[in-house]
Amino acid sequence: MLADPELSVERLAASVGCATDTLSRQFNRERGMTLTAWIARERVALAKELLADARYNVAEGWACGLSAASYFIRVFRTHTGKTPRAWRVATGG
Repeated sequence: MLADPELSVERLAASVGCATDTLSRQFNRERGMTLTAWIARERVALAKELLADARYNVAEGWACGLSAASYFIRVFRTHTGKTPRAWRVATGG
């Protein structure tokens, strides 16, 4: 589901049949972070996997569920301190 740009706390709550606030509070208690932050972290982890594979163009990295390339770059930089291209170069991807 991470690749789905429509993934949200609201959709997840609806899929498990509970209120958004209930799911968010429970997730935060269990994981110590917000569900939204966890989704972003997991999407960046997926992007790192894609970027590590030379068969994928850096521009394809936003296919990990972030809605636009510019947003993907911003979120990736927030989590890694580097742009996707700089991360790929630094890791030899």
